Amino acid sequence: MFDRLFGEGQELQFNKLKIMVPISLVLVVAMVIYGIVSGDSSWIVGILIVGFVWGVRYVPKFIFHKSIGNLFAENIFSGVAAMFGMLILSCAFGVVIMVLGILRFIYLLVVRASRRAE
Repeated sequence: MFDRLFGEGQELQFNKLKIMVPISLVLVVAMVIYGIVSGDSSWIVGILIVGFVWGVRYVPKFIFHKSIGNLFAENIFSGVAAMFGMLILSCAFGVVIMVLGILRFIYLLVVRASRRAE
């Protein structure tokens, strides 16, 4: 599963995740702190936006669409409906994929540290 999501092999996965995970963690922590300080619930929207950034890369792979233009080829109404559905799926699955990515990154860090210790 992780090979399909983040690339073949642990080194490729680590290189891909080492850019995305720290930025995502900083944004999520900043949004949660903002929500606590201001008493506002807009931090949920911030987490969904970060989830969208993660999900927009992976949801088209699972829907088997290579490009967004294929969605609009037949009918503009069905294309807009499919695009709206893809945006919602990207937000929802993106949060799950983000959590999986963070956990996979931590696992890869532990594996690298244990290899260096040997």
